[in-house]
Amino acid sequence: MLHSEARAMALQEMDKWSLLEQGWKFSFNRRMKRTLGRCNHAKKLIELGHDYVADNGLPAVLDTIRHEIAHAKAGPHHGHDSVWKEWCGLIGAKPNQYASTKDKVVDFPWRLAIRHADGTLEPLNHFGFRRTNMARKQVRGRPETPGRLVWVKNENN
Repeated sequence: MLHSEARAMALQEMDKWSLLEQGWKFSFNRRMKRTLGRCNHAKKLIELGHDYVADNGLPAVLDTIRHEIAHAKAGPHHGHDSVWKEWCGLIGAKPNQYASTKDKVVDFPWRLAIRHADGTLEPLNHFGFRRTNMARKQVRGRPETPGRLVWVKNENN
């Protein structure tokens, strides 16, 4: 979905629920990679993940916008409780804490692995965008890993 379309849709939905007149703002966040959206009560800010919007269509993005609006309307101490779920019903969001697995979040190009003495690689569940120097790093609870961590191409993309 285009970011301009998502912004217009978010502002329209926020206006519909009087959030704009209460001082709420909307933005995209390029740092959000696994989080689809976020509602910050202290800053009166609703954010959507930049990559998530680019990789998904109208139904998924609209549901995320409404999900975050429900958080704004429910108040700061409700998380995903019954008050928030009630607001989801009023606003038209699915009252789910997590997105559907059909919604694409982000594909990470690199995956961390341990290179064993025999040359085999043990892939780990740690992914990244940049290959940082792993020479002095180790996996917590695995004392054999310093100097053996390597970045490999993520084949799950």
